[in-house]
Amino acid sequence: MEIETEVTLSQLNDLQQQKLWHQLTVALDRYISQNTDNLYDFCTSFIFPISSYLNQLTFVDLCLKISKTMTDPKLRCDFLQELHSRLSEKEENPFLVSMIALARAKLLLGEVAECQNMLERVQELMSKTSSDDRVQSIYFITLAEAKKAEGDLMGFYTNGLMHLSFTDLDALAPVEQEDLAFELGLAAILAKDVFSFGELIAHPIFERLTASPRAWIAELLTVLNAGDLSGYEVAVAAHQQAMQTQPALVQNASTLADKIRILAFTNLIFSMPADQRVVPFGLIAETSHVSEDAVEHLVMRALALGLIRGRIDQVARVVRVEWVQPRVLTLPQVEQLRAKMQQWRDKVSAGLLFLQSQTTDLLPQ
Repeated sequence: MEIETEVTLSQLNDLQQQKLWHQLTVALDRYISQNTDNLYDFCTSFIFPISSYLNQLTFVDLCLKISKTMTDPKLRCDFLQELHSRLSEKEENPFLVSMIALARAKLLLGEVAECQNMLERVQELMSKTSSDDRVQSIYFITLAEAKKAEGDLMGFYTNGLMHLSFTDLDALAPVEQEDLAFELGLAAILAKDVFSFGELIAHPIFERLTASPRAWIAELLTVLNAGDLSGYEVAVAAHQQAMQTQPALVQNASTLADKIRILAFTNLIFSMPADQRVVPFGLIAETSHVSEDAVEHLVMRALALGLIRGRIDQVARVVRVEWVQPRVLTLPQVEQLRAKMQQWRDKVSAGLLFLQSQTTDLLPQ
């Protein structure tokens, strides 16, 4: 294996004087990797003055690499502010990348409102440009972190999923993948308005979680997504010690119990043929582990959340469901849907055969 030689300041100066900008860029990247001290001063005295001669996105990447060596959040923010001021809005992707990096630096300083304002400006600019996947990826993860700082768990979850849709997982270290999957899973469980976990479960990053010491949260997500109330109770009992390490789960135990009951109900509806969704109170009570007196409240919650559409027939003590919220399906749910489609096909075929048998005299011989 070839040993990488150390890059010296003298070599960098020589390349600059010869105006070998590509070779200088490569050498600068190596120099930054080999040195961690005084890079702020080096950047302001050497890289900034020649920035106009460098590929602007590469210039931004070099500066971001330097910013990661800075332990002082205020110094890092000031550095990124200086970087951003040197870029033209006409350089679309470099400008947006630096602006998002600056927004994140402000977020780490606790300047959440300023971060949000900058991200709104980024979104405005992205709507007018053809920003690449990298810009979209870092935009959505920064927005997700800002939502998390505001206590908006649903915003963190939905924007985190958007980040994943624009991100090559190979660009994330295994520990980063596991941490992100865990944080998204925890947010999905705790967010009051999140009742579908299929998109996260179906994503390859979920496999990183299932193979980790924190697989217990993957198990919770799976049983929640299936509306498996009995499975949820078993999982909670089995992983009580692990759940105790997450105070938010302990504090919201009753809320989670309500969520799994609603999910048990909506999954019951989903499993039923569309033309047979007249559900007795007794079946709902049995499925959701509630008394029949509590069924009406449970259904009203599902209606209010937009998970189903329909009406409650208090006289007949049934719920007539017209629509259930679409969802990203896991493989078992896809198989369940396939079986339902087969049932529908069989019914149509049977109907056709019946019509043919009753209209033989009308058909040409």
